Amino acid sequence: MATRYTVAGTVAGVILGGAALLNVGTSTGTVAAGDDSRITGAVQASTLTTNGDLLTRAAGVPARLGVGTEGYVLTVASGAPAWAAAAAGGETALPRLAVSGALHHWRCDEASSPFADLGSSPVSLAYVSGTREYDRAGLYARYGATMQRSPAATDRAEAVVSDIPSGTDFSFGVTFANETGSISPPNITSIAVVNNGLGAGSSYGIYLLTANTGSGLYLGVHHGAVTADSGVVAIDWSRPHRAEVTYVTATRTATLYVDGVAAATATPASGTMAALTNCSLGGIATAFGGVSGSTLMVADFTVHLSALSASTILSRADVCRRLAGG
Repeated sequence: MATRYTVAGTVAGVILGGAALLNVGTSTGTVAAGDDSRITGAVQASTLTTNGDLLTRAAGVPARLGVGTEGYVLTVASGAPAWAAAAAGGETALPRLAVSGALHHWRCDEASSPFADLGSSPVSLAYVSGTREYDRAGLYARYGATMQRSPAATDRAEAVVSDIPSGTDFSFGVTFANETGSISPPNITSIAVVNNGLGAGSSYGIYLLTANTGSGLYLGVHHGAVTADSGVVAIDWSRPHRAEVTYVTATRTATLYVDGVAAATATPASGTMAALTNCSLGGIATAFGGVSGSTLMVADFTVHLSALSASTILSRADVCRRLAGG
């Protein structure tokens, strides 16, 4: 019958079969215990040296990843975990929409400009100059698991189209945020524009703009020399938003929806909308400074040849809100 022993003090030796008595230790002729390199397949306590160290695997064996610098985030570099500086404002990819029936739909998530058009009448959307780089001011768009920016503060993305005829109802929308979480005017002036590419006095189109105070958005509607601006809609720049703009020819009214809610309207006193030939993000060639010291994050720039229903707009905003964790 086995005998059970209770040991009250420190164990100095262990009785083995054959009446052998061996001390507990880490040298030859002792019984391995605790932090002993002779114990294979186990992780040595000495692998981790500092509070906050992480246990990882490198070259097939357990390895130490030292505690990161305050404010750094855990990422992956060359297939291994690594610490990296967090982007200002808590960089995150914008929510992605599944859109049906769009005339144009640019996700803005290719490796470099131009951006493919998923709509029924595809035309590439391209940076006016250069290609994207990381950690620069300008337009900022998703690519894979990271976000990349255009090279210069005044860069814009632009597509030349030929399929928005005069006197036609239409809509456009964009998911946007600001990488710093706030803006100081005039760091961002133009978010999205659909127009005829001409300058003041000859411009036809709709402009989604930021207020001079940086507090929010408003619409500018141009029928040539006849223009109208909406009121300013307050914006929380610390999180993503979905803006949709509809234009109804019969009433000459443009409506701005922010996160699914009709928030402002603008109606020129007269005129008919001309054919529109330019779709742009972050600025236009003939006016507006576009993106400057701050960074405009963009995704899912869409154009429809109809005034979208309020229910469709709300459903898109709900998707953005869920995906963004709001």
